[in-house]
Amino acid sequence: MTAPDGRIFASNLAACEMFGMTEKEICSVGRIGLVDPSDERIPQLLKEREKTGKAFGEFRMKKKNGSLFLCEVSSKIFRDKQGNKYTSVIIRDISERKKILDERQNALSLAEHLINTANVLFVQLDNSGRVVKINRIAEEIQLLPEFAPDTNC
Repeated sequence: MTAPDGRIFASNLAACEMFGMTEKEICSVGRIGLVDPSDERIPQLLKEREKTGKAFGEFRMKKKNGSLFLCEVSSKIFRDKQGNKYTSVIIRDISERKKILDERQNALSLAEHLINTANVLFVQLDNSGRVVKINRIAEEIQLLPEFAPDTNC
């Protein structure tokens, strides 16, 4: 539970564990104490939330020990019965997920590089036996027409 100006009124146990702080500490430091001030995405998300009443995006936040981590943040403005503005904020630490995706992409890039630079013939077939991919060496070899890559893939 927060205010649009960055004050924090309450947080749950998951937030306390994520930031390594007590609820009192989180409320005390406010938004300014939890976000990475050098992350250029934050002002745009705050502007979007003010304009549309909600925002969703990724940016860096910081733990009590100062370490930074990537978060997915969803926030919405609402009013109480007296018309006071408040915001609800859901924060998800996505640093591990991003790390795994980056490692996967690096592995795929390496495999692609090896396939294209290895001095071997590489031909990838689909389940029906059609050629869907060949490497540079395979392109240099005169393939029989029945083994030529399917141009519809």
